[in-house]
Amino acid sequence: MKRLLLGLAGWLPARFREDFGADVEEQIERDWARARSRGRARLALFVVTTAWDLAVVGVLERLWPARGRGVGADRDTRADWNTRTGDGMMTTWWQDLGFAWRSLRRAPSFTTTAVLTIGTTLGITTAVFAVVQKVLIEPLPYPDADRLVYIAASAPGSDFPEEFGVSAEFYFEYRALGDVLEDVGTFNSFTNTLRVGDRVERVRMSVPTPSMFSTLGVRPILGRLPVPDDEQEVAVISHAAWLDWFGGEPGVIGRAIDAGGGVRTVIGVMGPDFGFPNEGVLLWIPNDMRNEGITPGRFGMRLVGRIAPGVEMAALRDRLRETAHRLPEQYGGSARYARLMELHEPVVRPLDDEMLGFARTSLWVLLAAMGMVLLIAATNVTNLFLVRSERRLRDLAVRRAIGAGSVQLARLQLSESLVVA
Repeated sequence: MKRLLLGLAGWLPARFREDFGADVEEQIERDWARARSRGRARLALFVVTTAWDLAVVGVLERLWPARGRGVGADRDTRADWNTRTGDGMMTTWWQDLGFAWRSLRRAPSFTTTAVLTIGTTLGITTAVFAVVQKVLIEPLPYPDADRLVYIAASAPGSDFPEEFGVSAEFYFEYRALGDVLEDVGTFNSFTNTLRVGDRVERVRMSVPTPSMFSTLGVRPILGRLPVPDDEQEVAVISHAAWLDWFGGEPGVIGRAIDAGGGVRTVIGVMGPDFGFPNEGVLLWIPNDMRNEGITPGRFGMRLVGRIAPGVEMAALRDRLRETAHRLPEQYGGSARYARLMELHEPVVRPLDDEMLGFARTSLWVLLAAMGMVLLIAATNVTNLFLVRSERRLRDLAVRRAIGAGSVQLARLQLSESLVVA
């Protein structure tokens, strides 16, 4: 490490080394021995601060050479180096920061305004960024979330809406496309009555197919997931419902509750990160559909699917389109239904886009707006510092007259900025 510092000393300008090179190396040798005698921590601090000193002095000497500063310049430069080496420039910074703190205490109005302006704006910006990070940047809390897609339907040229949910026959045929879709599940969200003991409330719940859980790739933290044989006699509850309605009791598995107009048996508790299709859902009542007696064309069903590895979105759309065009031959239906299937175009997009909807654009706009507010606040505080500097011209002129250099004066101003920050 000592060789490294001596090597950095060789990076100083040649004219500076001619005048002070021997003193610099002697000072490094002496301070190295003193720091080493005080332990490894002190030695490490010495190496870091001295390396920083050498780098800064190398830059400053190239910008403002020691020669030509006036009478006594060599002596003052030598003394300034000896002062800054040893405890290093960090000591000088601490002194400047202490002076800046005392100076700011004598101007409470300025200090309070600057701190509140920057602090409040930073706090709001940080809060907005935390929301953006949680909602937009971090992926959905499911395994291989980039392979999860939302599937709907459209029929350009028909009197149907621009986008609408599929019907039961789509679900069964899509599940058979194992080469492009690993799994498919239905989902929904509505409010209904939940009764546990004497407590009765209307809460948000969902009636998905059991395949929704396997499609998302989730597991409960207690109990098990539903299977087709469970019918609608069981329920899976959320982590929030487990804590709020059952006090977090492990014995909740097997307990009977009145939910959605019937008595269900709790078979599983999901983890705190699971909330599908939204965070407000407190329980899921599985409903496995049968591929018998289907009446085609009852649209409105929402699907979530998991794309098979290596399958592109365009290839998936092509397969879904071909499948939909064959549905009238397999399931019959009216002439209007057949015409609709001729016009059918599948809607497939990443699941996170569907979950976020317009919130994605709104949050990015909000974050950009807060960034502009932060920039405006920083500009306002900068103006306050400029006004304060103008009022201190006499003080700065006196300091310059008694020997303070431009770097020292700039460092003093920067110290006040650091204290406010």
